[in-house]
Amino acid sequence: MKRIALFFVSIFCVGSLSAQNLFKAKTDKVTMYFGQALVEKSVRIDLQKGDNVLLLDGNSSYLQDNTVQFAVSEDFMLTDYNVVMVSSENLSSYEENLPEKERRQYKKLCDTITILKELLREKESYKAILKKESATLSGLKVMSQPQTVDSLPGIKSTLDYYRKKMLEITKEEIANDKKIEEYTESLKQQEHLLKVFKQKHPERQVAGKFNGRTKRIIANIYSEKPLSGVDFSYSYLCPAAYWSPQYDIRLSSDEDRIRFVLKAIMQNWTCEDWNEVDLVFSSEINQGNADQISLMQPFKLSNKNNEIAERNIGFVSRANNLKKDQAMILTEEEEDVEEEVIYSTLNYTALTRTSDGLFGKEYVVGRKHDIKADGNLKTIPLKTVDAKVEYRYIIKPKIAPRAYLQAAIPDWQKLELTDAPANVYFDNKMSATTQINPSQTQSDTLLLSLGTDKRIAVSRNVNKTTPSKTSIIGKELETIVEIKIQIKNNSMKNADLDLEDQIPITDDANVKIQTLDLQGANYDPISGSLKWKKQLKAGESLNLKVKYSVRYPKDYKLDLN
Repeated sequence: MKRIALFFVSIFCVGSLSAQNLFKAKTDKVTMYFGQALVEKSVRIDLQKGDNVLLLDGNSSYLQDNTVQFAVSEDFMLTDYNVVMVSSENLSSYEENLPEKERRQYKKLCDTITILKELLREKESYKAILKKESATLSGLKVMSQPQTVDSLPGIKSTLDYYRKKMLEITKEEIANDKKIEEYTESLKQQEHLLKVFKQKHPERQVAGKFNGRTKRIIANIYSEKPLSGVDFSYSYLCPAAYWSPQYDIRLSSDEDRIRFVLKAIMQNWTCEDWNEVDLVFSSEINQGNADQISLMQPFKLSNKNNEIAERNIGFVSRANNLKKDQAMILTEEEEDVEEEVIYSTLNYTALTRTSDGLFGKEYVVGRKHDIKADGNLKTIPLKTVDAKVEYRYIIKPKIAPRAYLQAAIPDWQKLELTDAPANVYFDNKMSATTQINPSQTQSDTLLLSLGTDKRIAVSRNVNKTTPSKTSIIGKELETIVEIKIQIKNNSMKNADLDLEDQIPITDDANVKIQTLDLQGANYDPISGSLKWKKQLKAGESLNLKVKYSVRYPKDYKLDLN
């Protein structure tokens, strides 16, 4: 008995020690990387002389055990630690994790089901009572003794009561059974609705809870003397948090300046809420591809009648080139988007400090934030920078009859830009998407594709001589091809143009190509490209007529478009 008493005493002591050393640290700072987060926490503790065991609760269930780090202190020493999974006592219910509107719907369904079940229990109990009453009446022996004539009125009265009571019980049973049937059918309907509801709204793992599990850090601390009010801090990496940079590029038709608004798009899936924390966003080098305009491919002529295979290869090549060009430009649907955007002119640079970190730039947000572990996207503006910009229009009418606006930003290194996608806004209307890739830019001038400008009208037409006008030179035919290019500047400003077209080339000795009028173009005979640099004043038009001739055998079939 004494041993048992001692056992309980020891258990009590251990339990008391654990309670005294159980802590839930506050999250002070979170550094976001592209695929994980560094969570820094602190707690104020008291230490006795000698060995102490700290139980640090409330950590993410996604915590990477081998990344836990503790702050160095001269007052005490960490001897060892381990990480264990524990159950959370504050697991959010399914209802609590629903949005407000869905929560009301869910509660109404559950309340209805509860009421129906209670009504069914009452009716089933009443059914049992009625059945018992009926059995009791049926078991009565009204004429258990021989009766005389004088007792006949009493027997009749008893039988009348029996008959009346049995009739009442039967009616009650029928009515009760009908209610049971109605409630049962209603319950089936409500339970089906609840099932459908849960299918549409599956259980969410939010608000710092993941199946009721969190991680506890058990740290063994040795202190040379008793200490009170000691600040104890630690950190760990958690992969269930993400961020990515994104720019809003603001342009105005009245100014030759460009504004970059850098935003952090983040998600917290760590299963722990971050309340009143300092935020830092660390930027690694992004290896995304720049949004560049495709190179013009050489236009080769070949005999389609004799070289079908080559024709097919040429078709595939042109199809692939078209895919590249389509990937570079906006679709018609994207061009038609004119979303009205109201944005603040607040200079977010005042709220953010930028520094060069180990893995790239670090953006230190100047105010604390609450970040819930609900997995929802959260956007945090980081900084704005303005710069002078020069515009040019890239026009390749053979690829597409559009003018692509390109921004040239000199001395862009001073802007401290990072690799990121960007939405382009002209006069508060979204016009395009692009990609900023300063890490891949070696030039002192950063070039950005800003989408198409409908104010620059472009058209291209190819005219060929009719067969009646085709010259017969021995066994050869000669066709004159004329390319008409028309461009009009419908904007209110002068427009600098980089215009490119092409004439065909060939490696077939039987096909001879001769330039007749290149309209002053810079001509590359190897690729067949024609390039012009032009400036159109506001409202001015440009008309070019490029001519060339092609001689080829009469049995050749050439595509001269």
